Amino acid sequence: MKEERDHYQEKCKKQEGVIDDLKQKNLDLQQKVDEQKFLIDQYVKRLPKEGEKNDS
Repeated sequence: MKEERDHYQEKCKKQEGVIDDLKQKNLDLQQKVDEQKFLIDQYVKRLPKEGEKNDS
């Protein structure tokens, strides 16, 4: 019984480690998405509005 319990506790710890890694990867990807959205917003703000002439 004890060995079986220890086995499942170890398995659970490994899965928690995998989950933590995936959470961190998700946070990193979300940060990249947010940075890309910011850059796109900055780019769009610099585009000439419809009907305006771009002299640059």
